[in-house]
Amino acid sequence: MNGIERLMRAAKAPEWQRLNELLRAWMKNGDLTDELSAVLVASGLFTWEGGDLLETEAGHALGRLLRGMTNVPSYDARTGRLSWRGRVVKALCREAPRQREVLEAFEQAGWQRLLHDPLPDSRRLLRRTVQSLNEGLAPNTIRFHTDGRGGAIVWWPVGG
Repeated sequence: MNGIERLMRAAKAPEWQRLNELLRAWMKNGDLTDELSAVLVASGLFTWEGGDLLETEAGHALGRLLRGMTNVPSYDARTGRLSWRGRVVKALCREAPRQREVLEAFEQAGWQRLLHDPLPDSRRLLRRTVQSLNEGLAPNTIRFHTDGRGGAIVWWPVGG
């Protein structure tokens, strides 16, 4: 039996089956039960601080891994890193508040393809922000554009 087969067998152990059941229930009704919270803390993915459940570094890494397996970008507001398919394609400096605002809005919206202008001040400001987002993006990853009327931002994958 190779390592993968051993891991697959271990993943079918009763404690993992229970975690699977708890996560399915959470996805169905949105209730974070005490039992699920305890399992997440015991697994090292979350910790209790001041009565709040907080993500650990391991939990954050697992979340990034899972998001990297999807065909939508992922933006980590803590680090300012935009990822595509698990690879960092742009790292923002602190002096990019409008870009950060746009990426945070996309992240909150689940990376729907069209995002109505999160910068309602000016269409020209939106166009400049989109240009800045595209500057320094890794090639053959994703690109941003305005919708043609200047009232929304659109993203899509580029290349393979």
